[in-house]
Formats: sequence, structure tokens, C-alpha cells
Amino acid sequence: MRRFNFKAVLGSLLMLVGGIFLLVKPGETLEMIVKIVGVVLLIVGAIGVLQYFIKKGRDRSLPRLLISAVELIGGFVCLANPGYIVSVYYIAAGLIILLNGVNNLTLALDLKALGFRQSTLVMILAILAMIAGVVIILNPFAAAATMLRVIGVLLAYDGIVGLMLAGAFIALK
Repeated sequence: MRRFNFKAVLGSLLMLVGGIFLLVKPGETLEMIVKIVGVVLLIVGAIGVLQYFIKKGRDRSLPRLLISAVELIGGFVCLANPGYIVSVYYIAAGLIILLNGVNNLTLALDLKALGFRQSTLVMILAILAMIAGVVIILNPFAAAATMLRVIGVLLAYDGIVGLMLAGAFIALK
């Protein structure tokens, strides 16, 4: 029988707290994540630029310098306007979902023409995907908040289950 240790209890507590935070403050969580990515990009970009100027001769790489410059710019953009980054990501995701829904609807219509019996279900699912894509495009922040709340609930649930298991193992000792 496996024993629960301190790391398992700590991990469960972190899952619970993280889940509650995502559930209560999804927007702030997304922006915090984008800001962390921005800081990382700034650091990585700055290191790349410094390495370019420190290195001599053939060790210098112009493509690497350009990549580092893009990383620096990306870091500044993430820090200056994290909400914009979040909305661009979700708009792109919504567009992909919408286009996949259109493609699936076309395929479902082809299946219907070939006499496939479940083509109606496939059409309904394709239309639902298209509607979801449009909703995400029109309101990316609401979509992001909803997704993060669902993740928050799942994390909190996992943390509670872990704590219950840890308590059961402790009680058995």
C-alpha cells in the first residue's frame, strides 16, 4: 500500500488554492501568466542580445540576434498590454474552431448525401462548434474566464480528493 507523504499533502493544498484562485479571479490569472511570459521573454531576449555583442567573429549569429530582438519586443508587448495578448490568442482559437466547424459541416453534408445515418448528429456537432467559435471570437475574455473557471473547479476538486486521501492514510496509521 502506498503511503502519503508531506509532498503529496503540499501538492494537494497547492492544487486546491490554485483552483480557488482560478475560479475566483480568472482574468487576473490570465494577465499574470502573460506578464510572467513577458518577463521570461525579456530575460531570454536580453541574454541573446548581450551574447551577440560579447561574442567575437564567427561565433556571432545575426539570425540569433534577430530572434533575440523579437523576444525582447514580445516581452515588452506582453508586459505593456497583457489583455491584448490574451484576446489575440482566444480570437485565433475561436477562428480555428469556427473554420473546423465549417469543414466538419461540409463533411457531414457529404456523408448525408452518401446515406450515412448519423450525419444529423455530426451536423449538429459541427454547428455547435461553429457557434462556439463565433462566441469566442466575439467575446474572448468571457471564453477565457469560463475556461479558467472550469480548470479552477477541476484543480480544486483534485486538491480536495488528494487531501481526503491523505487524511484517510493518516487515520489508518
